[in-house]
Amino acid sequence: MKYTDLNKVVSPVVNISEKQRLISAVTGGLLLAMGVFGFGKSSFRRSVRMTAGTLLIMRGLTGYCPLTALQNDAEENPVEEKAGTLVSG
Repeated sequence: MKYTDLNKVVSPVVNISEKQRLISAVTGGLLLAMGVFGFGKSSFRRSVRMTAGTLLIMRGLTGYCPLTALQNDAEENPVEEKAGTLVSG
């Protein structure tokens, strides 16, 4: 099975580059290790590191980032403002 075939099995939509995938996986592994092995006195900080690390590892393995997908969708389908509507800001 070729690498590109494996990509389609793991995630049908790949929206980040190979470099981003590698950086995400390595950074996620470091954060997960820091959380597991107790770098940080607070259990809350350790939990946040483990959660962030796991999410980054998943992003690196699948090649799919939901935030990138939202950004790409927003760029493709801009929201049109109707005349006469109040825009708060």
